[in-house]
Amino acid sequence: CLGFAGRPSLLEMSALFLNCLAPMMLGLVPAPGPSCPPVSRRELLGATAALAAVPRSANAAEGPAVDLVAEVGELSTRARALQYELRQAAPSPSYARVRARVAKERKSLQRLVSAMGEAAPSLRICRPDLAACECTPDASLMAIAARQAESAQSHLAALDAAMASGRAGFEALLDGPRGLAYPGGAVERELEEICEAADAYLDVASGRGAAA
Repeated sequence: CLGFAGRPSLLEMSALFLNCLAPMMLGLVPAPGPSCPPVSRRELLGATAALAAVPRSANAAEGPAVDLVAEVGELSTRARALQYELRQAAPSPSYARVRARVAKERKSLQRLVSAMGEAAPSLRICRPDLAACECTPDASLMAIAARQAESAQSHLAALDAAMASGRAGFEALLDGPRGLAYPGGAVERELEEICEAADAYLDVASGRGAAA
């Protein structure tokens, strides 16, 4: 088994990806700032590796569950790229094109949510200080993974509802309680919620940290 003490969480790495790496992938130059520090291309590419390379032997049961967790990592990175693409395209009057792009990725989003749910019961998630190949699963951490899988499923349903609302689902909005702006509207907000649920799930499953 591998240890992961001191590694940044996937939630932190996702923020770096959304603010810095995705623009680079699309040929844009991210502006240095609090959300995108002046780092090298090598460091940004390392951030992508951290997002995609989910540990295949830490805190996870052997067999299919390990492959499912790795699949969640790959699909969540793909979903983050979709969110960034949506944010960039949102000001465009080409509503039909943006909607078609999200609809095209609907199958991969469903697979992301399904993989989280399928793997959750078979994970062997232990407290970081007790992690070992033969550790006894921590019930509270197992419950967190299950809740994140359920959260992703509920937000996927909400994304479907936003898509069904037509153009209104893509109209820019401000999430009052959190004060977050979503240029891509409710569709972008629900997509972000799915990504955050997947990130928290992977953090717990890989021993990088636990989210309530």
